[in-house]
Amino acid sequence: MSAPITVVVPVHDGAPFLRATLDSLAAQSPRPRVVVVDDGSADQSREIAGRHPVVDLLLEQPNAGVAVARNRGLAQVRSPWVAFLDQDDLWHPDRSAMLLDLADRTGRDVVGTSERLFARSADRSELLRIGDSRSQLELAWVDDGDELAQLRREEDPVRGGTGEVETLGADRWLRAPGSWSTSFLVRTDLATAAGGFPLAYDAMDDHVFHYNVARLGGGAVRIDHPAFYYRVHPAARMNNSSVTTAFLAHLVEDRLGSPRRRAHYARSEFIDQLVDELPGSGVGPLERLALTVLTTSPDRRLRRLARSTRLAIRRLAPRDRHRA
Repeated sequence: MSAPITVVVPVHDGAPFLRATLDSLAAQSPRPRVVVVDDGSADQSREIAGRHPVVDLLLEQPNAGVAVARNRGLAQVRSPWVAFLDQDDLWHPDRSAMLLDLADRTGRDVVGTSERLFARSADRSELLRIGDSRSQLELAWVDDGDELAQLRREEDPVRGGTGEVETLGADRWLRAPGSWSTSFLVRTDLATAAGGFPLAYDAMDDHVFHYNVARLGGGAVRIDHPAFYYRVHPAARMNNSSVTTAFLAHLVEDRLGSPRRRAHYARSEFIDQLVDELPGSGVGPLERLALTVLTTSPDRRLRRLARSTRLAIRRLAPRDRHRA
């Protein structure tokens, strides 16, 4: 009997974490078909994947980016359902069964579970030193060894969470990312119809993919059982300039790309925060102005431009005083 789910795992220099990720897939029942796409790793990732018994197919390519790797894996999927798992994240052993049950009960084509964020205790001081949003997250801390076992002891998702099922319309992804990672199970034909992962984005290709499948599939559902474990570590890319500009650029693309949506401006605290971060994003002043104007409704535009100007001046002020 063929597996109902294929999990695509893109890898680039993921040797420190990959074995644990694959072990979490080997513990699934029903066990998924696993496709690993090595995106030009220079470490032992290929060897780890090639030796792991859960891997059904290992593909290799020169480094072309995670979106290309995910799409190449998607092209190999023959099962009814597909999921994507990053090289450093983990699934609870009951997650595949939980997702299939949720899909069966709701009849939805995009289903997910809630997530639990975790980090290694050894990385605590470095995460605090970096001082970005990671230092503010509520994390489960694990020691070296069997990380999944430690996370299960801390909070078993079969008993944890409320068990409530939340419906997410496509517009949810216009206000903020709907998940921390590629944590939804999607009908394979829907994933293909949505065009897979867009190659134009250096970051947030997974966010755009989730928005597209939710839009085409009539939304998504998510059950509040934290069966997806998202790893936070110092090397991860979080809330940097590429994320800021990619999310705002997607809002512009979505709104201007359809005459029916041109009058629609998504609003959220997350979007306001990203616009505030534009002065430090590395893009030029004209690009910052364009993104601010095109993502802000006309009734809020002047106030937003004034705030953005004050923030930009504030960022420059210490430099001016230093020169003096």
